[in-house]
Amino acid sequence: MWVVLFLIASFGFFNYMTWDFYFFHYPYKAVTSRSWQCGYKELAQYVNTNYDKFEKFNITTRNGEPYIFMLFYSKYPPEQYQKQAKLSPPDEYGFGQVWEFDKYDFQFNVDHPKEGTSYIGYPEHFNNKENIDMSKIKKITAGTEEMFYIYEPEH
Repeated sequence: MWVVLFLIASFGFFNYMTWDFYFFHYPYKAVTSRSWQCGYKELAQYVNTNYDKFEKFNITTRNGEPYIFMLFYSKYPPEQYQKQAKLSPPDEYGFGQVWEFDKYDFQFNVDHPKEGTSYIGYPEHFNNKENIDMSKIKKITAGTEEMFYIYEPEH
């Protein structure tokens, strides 16, 4: 009898803890928001707004393939993309990565920022970079988490 009550109580406790974590803690962690690809819609809006201002948009691919979100949210014509896309050589599984198309460059490197390029990465990409004025960083957030940092070198 006591064993059954203990098992029911344990089940109830762990069930409560699981749902509490799932609804009230898990969605608010940066790693979760990035895994759910949060912030790409806002990023596409930023690019669309600033499209004529820059020659290139250098975007990180750290948590996936952002090109698909840029295509979707900017309503980029598929026939144009297919003509312009530059892909990496296929890996051992036969898959290539999109390196660039149009003004989008997905080989992120902010070590030597160039004029005319907007650099879009995660906050940790910009840590300890002496050549970047952190006060000029723009931020895209999802809830309270900072998803992307945007650096625009001086013109």
